[in-house]
Amino acid sequence: MGNSFAHFKRIALIAALTFIAYSNSFNSMFHFDDYDSIIANPYIKSIYNIPYFFYYDGSPLTGRPVTMATFAVNFAIGGLDPFSYHVMNFFIHLANAIMVYLILVLTLKNRVNGYVNISLFASLMFAVHPIQTQAVTYIVQRAEILSTFFYLLSLVMFIKARLIEQNKEGIEQRAKGEEQK
Repeated sequence: MGNSFAHFKRIALIAALTFIAYSNSFNSMFHFDDYDSIIANPYIKSIYNIPYFFYYDGSPLTGRPVTMATFAVNFAIGGLDPFSYHVMNFFIHLANAIMVYLILVLTLKNRVNGYVNISLFASLMFAVHPIQTQAVTYIVQRAEILSTFFYLLSLVMFIKARLIEQNKEGIEQRAKGEEQK
């Protein structure tokens, strides 16, 4: 991916600007569905319930297991203090913004001049755009940002696998060309 330190600096910039955009929400209270999904949900109040979130038997423990597991972790960290829930939403969103950056860098690297600036700008727009506010600040919307994370992660992994495959094909073709000489 090129100069790793330069990419690290860009990712640090994304993190800093995203923090500035969302840090004022860290002390917000619970709202709307947060009451049913977090405050009144007895199942997230023990991390020992986490394995049961992933086993479907029709019980109330099932449904959105990864989201419920993260709520249980948050409850273990800070009980019903919303701070840790907001911080976790922030970090998931930040991971999504970094994934957008990686997808664009990997996709545009050998195709577009100025690909780094385009990647940085697009990932910053993703990170701080007002349309993201509800997903980041409304705790129960963690389900959506987690699903986004897994979609973006699978796309990064696909692109990386495809680039590795193309690199192997290029090496094989060069080796065949050398043999023919």
